[in-house]
Amino acid sequence: MYVTVSDTDLIGAIRYANSLGLAVMLKPHVDPLTDNTPLGHTWRGDIGKFFDSAQWDAWFASYWQMLSKYAAIAANEDVKILSINCELITANNQSAAWRDLVRRTRKVFPGLLTTSPNGHGHEDWLEWYDVLDVIGVDLYDHIAGDTIAEMVTSWAPYLDHLEGMSRRFGGKPVMLTEIGYCSGPGGGCSRRQDATETSRAVQAMHYEALFLASGALGPWFWGGFFWNWVADPAMGHNGGAAFGDACLSPAWKPAESVLRMYYRATVPRPVLPADMRQAQCVCTF
Repeated sequence: MYVTVSDTDLIGAIRYANSLGLAVMLKPHVDPLTDNTPLGHTWRGDIGKFFDSAQWDAWFASYWQMLSKYAAIAANEDVKILSINCELITANNQSAAWRDLVRRTRKVFPGLLTTSPNGHGHEDWLEWYDVLDVIGVDLYDHIAGDTIAEMVTSWAPYLDHLEGMSRRFGGKPVMLTEIGYCSGPGGGCSRRQDATETSRAVQAMHYEALFLASGALGPWFWGGFFWNWVADPAMGHNGGAAFGDACLSPAWKPAESVLRMYYRATVPRPVLPADMRQAQCVCTF
């Protein structure tokens, strides 16, 4: 189940998104496969934890083989933004190697470059934002609050911090390369629990709070990419987010209505298929 999507399928998805007038960010993920599931006992942020210099050289040579292929696809398919990596916390400390990869990537891909480190303070560890076009952060920090207004207030220190990062790197724009909320009780995302009407409503509140908190920010803030709308038809119709699942997907939930409102959707929402199957969550945090 967990395999790298084919180049043909990837290109088809990019072309379809472009045909809808969407601007595409291509964001390759590198995950260790353990026990036939992504992440497993080894997380991508731990890659290289015990590498010596020779192993780092070999790893970056291999990484460039992968990245250069996707950079070429991005260039050929009018992708607007390419993320250099996703959540490689340990590897991100190899600043000189990443600077070299950015230099080489720019010879292949003419668009904007970003990267996608974790939030929780890990974004502050990265020292090579200066060679990128956009500061990216995968932000899953806890936003406290029982009401939308309280959540908006809780966003203030996070947004202040992101604006400070923009100033630190000469006013570069900041983008949330991932942002999302599980729809299970207590914000849970386990396949072992079902969402409730209340937990789905809380997910939607988090979506709206971000729109409200960021709506008056300056041009330094470029918005975010909500994680995630599952497109695999094996997971069910239209992303497979049946009403009972606890996954991150907003599909068929109140959070989707929030997205439709703020993005001014013009196409009517599809009718929920009678044979909708319940999704299987792909994360358990």
